[in-house]
Amino acid sequence: MGSGAPNYVENAIWRLLSLQCPAMWLGFPIGAGHVFWVDGINGLDTNIGTRPDLPFQTIEHAITNAPCVANRNDYIMVLDCWQQEATWPITIDIPRIHIIGLPGSNNGYNGGYPTMQTTDDNPVFLLAPAGQYCEIAGFNLACAAASTSGAIELNNAVGSWIHDCMFGAEGAGGAAQDGIRFIAGNSYNTRIEDCTFYGTAGVGYLTRDGINFDFGSNIHTIVRNNIFNGLPTIAILLASNANGVVVKDNVIACDADTQGSAITLVPTTVDCFVVGNKALFGQLTGAMANNPYLDQAVAGRNHWMANYKGNVLIDPA
Repeated sequence: MGSGAPNYVENAIWRLLSLQCPAMWLGFPIGAGHVFWVDGINGLDTNIGTRPDLPFQTIEHAITNAPCVANRNDYIMVLDCWQQEATWPITIDIPRIHIIGLPGSNNGYNGGYPTMQTTDDNPVFLLAPAGQYCEIAGFNLACAAASTSGAIELNNAVGSWIHDCMFGAEGAGGAAQDGIRFIAGNSYNTRIEDCTFYGTAGVGYLTRDGINFDFGSNIHTIVRNNIFNGLPTIAILLASNANGVVVKDNVIACDADTQGSAITLVPTTVDCFVVGNKALFGQLTGAMANNPYLDQAVAGRNHWMANYKGNVLIDPA
C-alpha cells in the first residue's frame, strides 16, 4: 500500500491517482499516513472507518480507537458532524494528526463548513501538550449557550495550525466565550490563518474575544489574514506575556468605537509585530473617535507598522 493510501485502494490505483491528480482534489496529500473518515450524522463507530462510505461517527473514536499513531501524519476527514461526540472536548493528544472538515456537507452552514457545537461548557477541540504539530481546518465551531470556554483551546500545544475555520457563525447556534484561547503558556510556533470570527448579535455568538492569549510564551506564533466581525470586547488580545507574536494583515470590524477593541497588548507583552491590520467601525471609514489599537507595554518594546483605523494610518494608543 502506498504511503497515504486508504486501506481499500489498491497500490496501482493509488499510484495512478497520486501522479495524475492534485493532492487536495483527493482530499489528502501524498505522503500522508492513514486516512480515517467521520460522519457524525450517518456514521457508526462500529464501521471500518477507512472508507468514506463506511465512516466512523465520532472524531474521538478515530483518534483513540482507530487509532491514530504519533508522527505518522494521519488524517481524519469529516464528512458531516454536529453534536455527535459522547464527551467534550475532543482532546488532541497525539502529535502530527490532521482533522479536516470537508465543505459542502449536509450539515454545513449554508452548505459550507461542517458544524460542531458542544453540549456543555467545554471547548470543541482541546490541543493538549502531547498534541504537537497538529492541524484543524474546515469547521464552523461554537459551544453551548453561556459557555465560558473557547471553541478551540491550546494547552502547551506546540506547532498547531488552525486555518479556514469559522467561529460562532449563526448557523452553529449556542455560544463560545472566545473563538481561540491559549489557556497555558508555551503554545509557540502556532499559526492561525484565514479564519472568520463572529460576535455581532444576529451574525454570530462569540461573547468575548476572537483570539485570547490568556497565557504567553507564544514565540513564533502568527495570526494573519483573519476576519473579525463585531467581537463584544477585543478581536485579538495579547495578554500574560504573549511574547514574539506576529499579528499581520487581519481585517477587523469593531463592535463599538472603543479604544483597543481591535488589538490590545497588555503591559507584559513584548517583542510582538503588529503590521498591516485594518480596523473599522460601521461607516466611520475616515476615522474612528477612539484608537482601536492599544499597546500598554513600555514604548519601543513592540513593533507597529502600517495599521489602519478606517482609511487612516495610525500608531497605537
